[in-house]
Amino acid sequence: MSEHTMFEAHRMVRKALKAGILTPEPCEVCGDKNVLAHHDDYKEPLKVRWLCRKHHVSHHREHGEGANRFWFDRDWLKTGEILHLGAILRHNEQWCKVDQSITVGKYQKVRVIVLD
Repeated sequence: MSEHTMFEAHRMVRKALKAGILTPEPCEVCGDKNVLAHHDDYKEPLKVRWLCRKHHVSHHREHGEGANRFWFDRDWLKTGEILHLGAILRHNEQWCKVDQSITVGKYQKVRVIVLD
């Protein structure tokens, strides 16, 4: 899954919501009205499931981040650099973009999106 496809699907959902083509529905698990559009397949950008934040996180905890994302740990003191959101880096011979990071002491846990 390319990052382009993921972002394009998110953009299409925003446009469809604005145009009234899509209408948010309550969370399919608990009925909460504060929901996020979840894609099971970015190739079908307007086919979404409505999940509250709690159940969206729970879904990804159970089913994983997706094939194009992974976490890794790094000792930022060795490089002298903390990676910030949006930073592009080479990791395991793949170009990646930082999607999320957590820094505790000298260690940083980084989630990246693999770029095509």
